[in-house]
Amino acid sequence: METIPLTNALAKLAKQLQAAQGFFYVDGKANAQEIGKSKREVVFELLSGELAGQTVIVWAVFRYDIAQLMTELYPLGATDIVLDFIAGKNRILIANPASGGYALNLQIATAQIFLSNTFKYGDRIQAESRSHRMGQAVPVTIIDIIAKGTLDRHVLNVLNKKATLAEVIKSELGISVNKK
Repeated sequence: METIPLTNALAKLAKQLQAAQGFFYVDGKANAQEIGKSKREVVFELLSGELAGQTVIVWAVFRYDIAQLMTELYPLGATDIVLDFIAGKNRILIANPASGGYALNLQIATAQIFLSNTFKYGDRIQAESRSHRMGQAVPVTIIDIIAKGTLDRHVLNVLNKKATLAEVIKSELGISVNKK
């Protein structure tokens, strides 16, 4: 693995987002270094506590988090195989919103946990829409894990501004605005 110099703002933001998740890579090493209390621990507490027994999608952006979540949440019924989740074989689906957030009907979910987000409004709204489908019989709880002193709150603020802008544009164009 090569080390990428942090010479531009985008690279710096990506590294800050990684650190916000509780890990980072040092000197290009393949092994991630854990820092602070992991947000994954909060997910585990939710899934074994107030969300126990519910069908839940856990959205994570970084490969390291997805791999760790699979290991840590497997005993609670986690999978990364969409068809197993839809068939009810597993109660927890772990997915990346950039890939699992499009063209899937995950209406079986009663809750979604966003471990991490990107600045891409399309990924976020599509991920939320996977379980908010026509014919949805039960409300879907959406939980964002926000770590104090990180970019998490900033990312959510940017996503909210983009959502507001999208609604204004739809309204101006006369496109029906879906209210949640």
